Amino acid sequence: SIEVACKLLIELLQFAVSSGYRHIYRLANVPAIPESTQINSKWLKNCLEAELISKIRTHHCVLNESNVAVSPQDLNLPAANTLDSVKGLWNLLKDWDVGPDVLPKRSEAAGWWESAISWGKISEENSLCFKEVVDGQKLAEWVDSQSLDPSVNLPTYPLSRLLLKKGVNAIRWLDRLIDFLRSSGLDEVIRKYNIVPNQRGFMKPFQKLCRDEGIDERLKNIAELLDWSLREELRDTELNCLSGEKEAYGWDNEYVMSELIKKLQNRVEATPDDVFERASVDIFAWITENGKWNLLRDFPVFSDGPSSPRVIKLVRDLDDEERPLAPVSAWPQDLQPFSELFPSRYTLASAFFKAAPNPEIWERLEEKGLIRNNVVITKNVRFKDFLPDEPLADGDHETSEPVSVTDIAFITKDEIGIMSRVRKSSRLARIFWRFLTEWLVRNKPEALKIENAHCDCKESHRYYPARWLVPLVRNRWVPRGERRSEEATAQSLANLLRDSEWNVNSLEENPAAVELLEAMGISRFDFLREFVSKDDYTRNAVDEVFIDMLAITQGNVRRLAQANQYLKVLETNPSLPKMVEEHLERQRRIHENKVLGDQIEKLVRQSLEQEGFIVQRTGVGSDFQIEYDNVAQLELAKLGITWLVEVKATRGKVVRITYAQARAAVEKETRYFICVVPVESEIADLNMDDLQTDMRFVQNIGARVAPLCSDLEGFNELRNVITGDISSGVQLEVESGTARVRISNSVWKNEGISLVEFANRLN
Repeated sequence: SIEVACKLLIELLQFAVSSGYRHIYRLANVPAIPESTQINSKWLKNCLEAELISKIRTHHCVLNESNVAVSPQDLNLPAANTLDSVKGLWNLLKDWDVGPDVLPKRSEAAGWWESAISWGKISEENSLCFKEVVDGQKLAEWVDSQSLDPSVNLPTYPLSRLLLKKGVNAIRWLDRLIDFLRSSGLDEVIRKYNIVPNQRGFMKPFQKLCRDEGIDERLKNIAELLDWSLREELRDTELNCLSGEKEAYGWDNEYVMSELIKKLQNRVEATPDDVFERASVDIFAWITENGKWNLLRDFPVFSDGPSSPRVIKLVRDLDDEERPLAPVSAWPQDLQPFSELFPSRYTLASAFFKAAPNPEIWERLEEKGLIRNNVVITKNVRFKDFLPDEPLADGDHETSEPVSVTDIAFITKDEIGIMSRVRKSSRLARIFWRFLTEWLVRNKPEALKIENAHCDCKESHRYYPARWLVPLVRNRWVPRGERRSEEATAQSLANLLRDSEWNVNSLEENPAAVELLEAMGISRFDFLREFVSKDDYTRNAVDEVFIDMLAITQGNVRRLAQANQYLKVLETNPSLPKMVEEHLERQRRIHENKVLGDQIEKLVRQSLEQEGFIVQRTGVGSDFQIEYDNVAQLELAKLGITWLVEVKATRGKVVRITYAQARAAVEKETRYFICVVPVESEIADLNMDDLQTDMRFVQNIGARVAPLCSDLEGFNELRNVITGDISSGVQLEVESGTARVRISNSVWKNEGISLVEFANRLN
């Protein structure tokens, strides 16, 4: 009977298993019930289900990879359309961690799937209804359900919770699963279940993820910063099976960047914070490094500030008073020390240069009219300020054609411009002056070269190409005490700079400052006069000195130049003042001596004449003008007899006579006198009566000096011998008690040798 046959088949299965028989699935394959009117199909179906199929499913008749017999219902029987697909599914299930050896042998997996199909035909049910049968959809369901732990209440499906065996790469396993599903025609399964991994390690349905078309990782990080979980919306790039798929949306760098900029702009509308700053800098760096200049249109950047940053939008070709400056580090290096002058709220934060330090980037941004790398503005305008020629006659005055002028960024902008800020701070005003004289005029010297231009009034006028000179001359920008300021004049600038690093030599050391002062209508003389004059008293004293110099020199330029040269040498030669003082003192004494000598000579002459002598002057005073000992040589005559009198004056205890005077004393004997007039008071206090009383005449000097004259003659003869030219061109020289050997130029001209001869002789 059928029952007995089913029982015998089960016993055969058991025997085959115990005997190690392969392909047992062939015995488990139940043929379909034939259509026949003689067979009770319903009874046969129920019999086969109860006596055969249900017992086969519970009988240990399937060998796993460990050659252990397991019942079909305790296994996972892979189900697919083709033999290769079954093997592919078997490989996927092999890595699924649901217990040891729950798969049939790989070589027999297709056979057992066919047996399961035969069971379904008997029971008239889909074979996939058997719990042991696993197809691609069921595996996808497992992935979807088992990757979520309801107790944790995770919002998404983390890869880390996939029930995969240790060492199995989850992304690669899912890549194989998705590839299997696609090749099996199960695309809807991919769309329905959370089996497609994103770039944050979670799984989502296929249609909820976008294709990553090479998006830069930096942009993904910026997105995270702006609370956009971009990686959650992108498929993992390791999914090779979906690399050629075009159904889902693909996002590239340009799309992501445009979205990031929108999000950044939305954040600007709220209060800018640290997140905005970081994102703005990072996006700016990426755009500039990749040359995506069009994305910078209306791009929000910010400036450094003491509190919250000021947002600046980059707009092409803004007005001069609105276009922002590049970060200070991008400026010319010699300009950077003056950055404090310019409004920080219009200067990009230093973080932008740190993120994009390539100078070419900032040059390109300036070329595109987005920022300025330099504070000097050059442009062509119709100019109406003719400073050298003003004031002009009434009427409209403006250049007929545009002329090239230079200006300074933000010099007059509202309350934050340079003029508004420096007038409130002497420190800033000094920095501004240094900027003008140490940087601006030196770098743009042509700005102070006077030009001519035709005017609308049909005449030509002169103008300075330095447009910035106009507010410098007309505005009240020089600080003067608390909350007060005044125009730039010689006095106001001198007061500003007097207590700074400037000194009286600064103008000479910096010609640019002189040029600027002249252009401002301030003479160098007036400035220096005010600079050295702290008050009216000093100023009047300076004026008196200059007036005296002009009077003394009678305006002679050469003599004034000599005085100027003296003052210059005075700076480098500290001994010069003493030398000059000594010279002046010597001149004073010489002058006084001459006056004294004239008075004494007159006194002696008159005194002698009163005594009846005829007095005649026969000689001049000696060269010892400081000592004023030789006053005069007088010849006296009376009753046909003559005498020679040497008049001497002295403040000390000695007088001196020359060798010639001593010889005259010896020769004239008793007819030679020395008249000594002691002087003990200053010229202003001289008393002629006292001098006349104190004067003394000495005779017989010749007898006293005769031996000395004899010795002196011997000395002179000896000196002539010693100092004679004893060797050709060589002579002893005695002067002021010091002996020297004098060598004549005849020595080196006649006997000297050249450098070459000298070198050859010594070799």
